[in-house]
Amino acid sequence: SLIIFTGVLPMWILGPAGLKSEMIRVLQVLRVLRLVRLIRMFRLKKNLRMAHKLTQGLFASGAILFHTYCVIGAALYVFSVFAVYLIGRSPLFKLNAEVDSLVQEFFKTVPAAAFSLFQAMTLDSWTGLVRPLMEYSAPIWVFFTAVIMVTTLVLQNLITAVIVSHALGKMAEDDELIAQEKREEQKADFKVLHALFNELATGESGLLSQEDFANAVKNNKRLKNNLTNMDVNVAEAGEIWDLLDAPPEGIAKETFANGMRAMKGEALAKDSFSIVQRVRRINARISRLNVRLVDYKKQIDKLRTDSTIVRNELGGLLHEVHQFLNFASGCVSAQGISRTKQQLEADMETTYR
Repeated sequence: SLIIFTGVLPMWILGPAGLKSEMIRVLQVLRVLRLVRLIRMFRLKKNLRMAHKLTQGLFASGAILFHTYCVIGAALYVFSVFAVYLIGRSPLFKLNAEVDSLVQEFFKTVPAAAFSLFQAMTLDSWTGLVRPLMEYSAPIWVFFTAVIMVTTLVLQNLITAVIVSHALGKMAEDDELIAQEKREEQKADFKVLHALFNELATGESGLLSQEDFANAVKNNKRLKNNLTNMDVNVAEAGEIWDLLDAPPEGIAKETFANGMRAMKGEALAKDSFSIVQRVRRINARISRLNVRLVDYKKQIDKLRTDSTIVRNELGGLLHEVHQFLNFASGCVSAQGISRTKQQLEADMETTYR
């Protein structure tokens, strides 16, 4: 709608129609307001982000600013009524015609007193009003001090606090800005960790060994500062290496950077939930393995029972064979056979007949 009323309407409709008015020029000048849209582009630029914060805070706090100004107006009205009775109608200032003229000009009515107190609220030459009056009524400074403390030091600072609060709140709600800041932070962290790895890895393999890491914990200042930022004591550095889960030959640069950055900062709810889910999956796998082990145990017990049965049957069979051999041995002559093979065949042939 801003583009339509400030651009399309005066240039495409009112101009060709021959209508010339000061309002048309005002609408054309208002096209400058479209430059405010450029401020939205500032939020992704690190050096220009503050302008976007302030603008967003100003636009977001419009309703609260309106009510704050209403409170300021009400406070000025109350103080103005007091000023009319304490200053504008006081007989003390009639002793001097010049001071009385000043009082009648600035404090005779409530609107005049309100404007005068607004001048005091903005700290615009307010002492020029107060000092001449203090010569005839010393407590006047208490009244003006109260006005300045309430309107200037409290309410105007409240406006600043509201704008800043909404600016920070809008910034926290800007998902794109949060993602941009996280990418910038991650990029900076990886840059520092890569430089630290290049400094620590002294071998030709390009890997960081446990020995190099242990020596760096004792002697390298940058690594000590990094561990301090992670709230890790030097005596606990061995646990850091174990958490990195490095192979015996050493750890690579990306693995080192990812591991060190993952341990940075406090544990988040997401991290705790991830750990719980991993433990749950491990428990589920252990339960499945336990079931399989129980099945295997049953099969092994069955095989052991079958093997016992087979062993017993084989023992009985061997015992029977032994008895058969003992029985058969009685049928065999100990002196041997004296008949020839031809005689035995002849006897068998006779027997068959």
